[in-house]
Amino acid sequence: MAYEYLWFDLGMTLVETSRSIRYQKVLEDFQIVKEEKEIRKAYHITDKIFMREYPHVLGQSPEKFFPWYLGVLNYELNIRISIPEVYEALMEKKTNESQQWKCIQGVKETLERLKEQGMKLGLISNWDSTCREVLKNNGLDQLLDTIVISSEIEIEKPDVKIFEYALSISGADRKLSLYIGDNYYDDAIGSAKAGIDCILVNPYGTLGMEEIKNIEIIPSVAELESVLGGVSV
Repeated sequence: MAYEYLWFDLGMTLVETSRSIRYQKVLEDFQIVKEEKEIRKAYHITDKIFMREYPHVLGQSPEKFFPWYLGVLNYELNIRISIPEVYEALMEKKTNESQQWKCIQGVKETLERLKEQGMKLGLISNWDSTCREVLKNNGLDQLLDTIVISSEIEIEKPDVKIFEYALSISGADRKLSLYIGDNYYDDAIGSAKAGIDCILVNPYGTLGMEEIKNIEIIPSVAELESVLGGVSV
């Protein structure tokens, strides 16, 4: 299939934070030693549990859900520790350190190459008012032809209306569009309702989403070109 318009999710698809390193430091303060890669994997599994079982919770402010999230994360890490204490320590460290979202390795370069080849690029993201700042800080705003943010139009994925809105303002053909994201329940189901094909990003293959069938999975957006088999516009 020769696509003309590629649409992307933002968090954990194009950008990520150093949350696993930060939590590793917090655990060390509690005399708990864990490898960073183990923490990163546990975060991934916890994300997928929340995406599947508790839709839209991850998009809320931390004080509304994060102690709950930490409980699941610690379970995956086989840690038994006071949730209020570790939550307070983590929030303090986040305040003292920049919670900066940064491009996932290889992502920006991939988008630049796709752009140079004439591919149209767009964003459809469930995000708050900081989205455009995140895009600008990473130089992604200059690469995107269309930017659709849930907080700006008050519609969230997987509501088909956010995808229809993106198609409408961009003039993109749904049959020649492809959506790339990390959340099956928001991204794949939502885009399918709009008649848009989807590829999921999961650095661990099917881990955390074993129930998902019949959809292509890539480890990173940096691998997208090889999946597309060359860009035809």
